[in-house]
Amino acid sequence: MAVSYTELFVGLLAAYALYSVWVRLDPRYPVAGALLLLVAAALSQAADATDAANRLAEFAFLLLAAGVLLLLIDHLRAEPGVHPPEELLAGREMAGQGAHEGEPAPDEVLERLQEEPVAPVDAPGDDHHEDERSGDAEDQDRQQP
Repeated sequence: MAVSYTELFVGLLAAYALYSVWVRLDPRYPVAGALLLLVAAALSQAADATDAANRLAEFAFLLLAAGVLLLLIDHLRAEPGVHPPEELLAGREMAGQGAHEGEPAPDEVLERLQEEPVAPVDAPGDDHHEDERSGDAEDQDRQQP
């Protein structure tokens, strides 16, 4: 019983997809591999190897499909903003509180920055006052003999 390269590739890709979901690998890896295969397909087409170019294009399509599926799974798995309606209603009542206990809301953080103004630094400290020159450097060069 002979197994074609496409069947072997699909089996290995399915195993990789399952492993990737389990270990939470970056779902963009198959997309990057598909782009590399598309470049290889273009180069083999330019070298008049049409059969190899078609096979590489098929593999690239399968990798793109797996990459899109993995990206969709990753997106659905990491939906922090989706809340049941009860939590959404409770969140409106506690608008001043952060997402986690003890964490301020983003607006509160910005308001606290304005509570303690920082004095502008426009003059040297007393200990370095003698190091400062008055006037332009050109004026001082002209005054010195």
